Amino acid sequence: MCGIGGILRITPPGEKHEPIPEAWLDALDAGIAWRGPDGAGRFRDRVTRPDGTVVEVALVHRRLAIIDIEGGAQPMVLRASECPACEAALQKRHQGIKPSRHQVADPGPRTPDPDPRLAVVFNGCIYNHRELREELEAKGHVFRTDHSDTEVILHLASDWPGDWPEVFSDPDPELGPPLLGELQGMFAIAVWDSALGFVAIGRDRFGEKPLVHTDFLSGRVHVFASSSATVERVRRAVAHLGTEALSAHRLADALCLGFTSESSVHEDVFRAFDLFTSIGRVWDHPPLSLAQKSAGCLLSVLAVAVLLSIVCSAIVALAYSVAWAMGILLSTGLLWILLKLPIPWIVARSIRAARKRPTASPQRLTEFEHLLELSVAHRLEADVPLGCFLSGGVDSSLVALMASRHVPDLRTLTVRMPDDRYDESRFAELVADHLGTRHTTLECDGSTAADDLVRLIRAMGLPFGDSSILPTWWLCRGAKQHIKVALAGDGGDELFYGYDRYKASRYLWWPMRWLVAMHPQRALDRSDPKSLDERKARLITAARHAGYLDLLAIFPTPDRRRLLGRARGDVVGKQHPGSSASAMRWFDQEHYLPGDLLRKVDTASMLAGVEVRLPFLDSTLADAALSVPALDHMAQGEGKHILKQIARKHLPREVVDRPKMGFAVPISDWLRTDFGGLGTLMMERLSKERPFGRVHEELNINIGFVRGMIDEHRAAGGMRPLFTSRAARPRDHGQRLFALTTLAIWAQTLEA
Repeated sequence: MCGIGGILRITPPGEKHEPIPEAWLDALDAGIAWRGPDGAGRFRDRVTRPDGTVVEVALVHRRLAIIDIEGGAQPMVLRASECPACEAALQKRHQGIKPSRHQVADPGPRTPDPDPRLAVVFNGCIYNHRELREELEAKGHVFRTDHSDTEVILHLASDWPGDWPEVFSDPDPELGPPLLGELQGMFAIAVWDSALGFVAIGRDRFGEKPLVHTDFLSGRVHVFASSSATVERVRRAVAHLGTEALSAHRLADALCLGFTSESSVHEDVFRAFDLFTSIGRVWDHPPLSLAQKSAGCLLSVLAVAVLLSIVCSAIVALAYSVAWAMGILLSTGLLWILLKLPIPWIVARSIRAARKRPTASPQRLTEFEHLLELSVAHRLEADVPLGCFLSGGVDSSLVALMASRHVPDLRTLTVRMPDDRYDESRFAELVADHLGTRHTTLECDGSTAADDLVRLIRAMGLPFGDSSILPTWWLCRGAKQHIKVALAGDGGDELFYGYDRYKASRYLWWPMRWLVAMHPQRALDRSDPKSLDERKARLITAARHAGYLDLLAIFPTPDRRRLLGRARGDVVGKQHPGSSASAMRWFDQEHYLPGDLLRKVDTASMLAGVEVRLPFLDSTLADAALSVPALDHMAQGEGKHILKQIARKHLPREVVDRPKMGFAVPISDWLRTDFGGLGTLMMERLSKERPFGRVHEELNINIGFVRGMIDEHRAAGGMRPLFTSRAARPRDHGQRLFALTTLAIWAQTLEA
């Protein structure tokens, strides 16, 4: 686990090349310094292509030392002359290969290099590095380090027979799986090839390790780093560049959903998404001309017109058919016979029969148990103390179970919440006693919650609406006193249908969705975020508006419209998922998991100096989970049916069969009671005339609505309003006010 960054500068032929200023590297290093307290390194190189183009690279690294403490320093450089096998492979590759459509910059004509070299900066951990090392050594590769996983990446990249597209992302039937597919682990990687004069960057499948990339000065300078805040820091170091323009769409996502959406690794491997517009897609095709755009718009209008005419014709035909059928039923008397039948009972029984699924077969349970244990075993190597985060839920308990089979004296840790409604420490202690682990219950020290939140948002470099980042930080900070590597259960819900909201899919299909939408909502008591009335209100809103997005969003559609205006409020989310449980899970895997959960874990753990590994995101285990139908995952009406069946074989029933709690905090109460200064922080930030700085230029945020939410939130706790003289309607807005507070904190960093 580390922080990485790099700058690539390209000077066209005939122009004077200006070296990359050291101040730019200082800015890059300062942005990632908090990610690596154990070491720092820099690497510079410059090559000139035959056409006179000068390409200069600078790589920066901050290290959190976990594996091969003595020999794993970065940036790591491999010269072809140091390894005969590498020299032969690199010379063969550099002869007559085609340029890549994925590379950061076009390498141009190839130049012979008597001693080509590769350099790498790498963040993460490769779990199968020992197996890969043995394979490479059998081919004649010579390693300098004892067991560094970083050096394995260099040799594996040099040994790959294809061009960099095949090395990183494009499968080839003749070459087999790409290099990234050979690596089992979590990683963000950047490799410099001196012979080709360009940098290739790649990221793991689920996005456990962040990587963002942008370019400026007409594509002559490329910057990549472990966070968008670091990239922006480099922009500010360039004297003649102002602050990057903001993307209103991504800002709306970050505020209303609580996180910014991210695509899969296949789309992001060479370009990552973030709030700044230039950190986005680099299209594979050239931009359309004005004439092509006009023709495309005309074709689009015609297509919509034809589609509308077809839909209208279908509706008219359906209406005639229904009227004809009703006439037949009335004239023959069949309607009165049908009305006497117990139709609701018949339909309900049919639905129950369709949903009833047998439990998972013993063979399937054995297969998943084996895959999970294998995944956990792969993540147990470390040259520093290792343990497990144990919340007392099914996922973390299974991870601890599998780890205890391989680590006899396993240490487990949990954090005790100050509110019994959110505290799971007693269940964690029960599991620890059952497994016989060395268990530590950390106290939740929230006395500095406000300062902690400011520090976390500044480190992340993004607004973030998930308040569970606070207990995640407290857990990691406390765990640092005992361990340096932790296994955790994140990812299980997104792969095995663990969220209750997946069960709501049945209510978002027609005609059930129409019936739910007709339910009155105004009489529901929304003062308690955990109440049944609040859950009903969320479901009704989802049925009326944006479906699953409104179940997931911090600001559902009606609140978004009041906050941002109707036009902006109706366009949130990278794309709307379908109403099926499988479509919901897909959306969570592609967007919620990398944009929220993994970003939260990465930020909190790296800031504390702890590496967190997630066994449920193992590619083999994930593929197996994705191959199982949704109804099998939710058999007998319970989410994570397969995992719970495995857990029931080995863990106490009171742990497995209890209601799901989640790793949450009573943020609503904390804002009212000023726990850890959070209430004061919220009022200081949101009471200003323009609390969101430059964000107001992109999002026309309704400040009156924000203040109205504060009064309604106070009324839900029996407190007097601050911004109005009349009584406010009680409604809980804890998560929404938290999201707005983090937006204000982040916006202030833009003004610095």
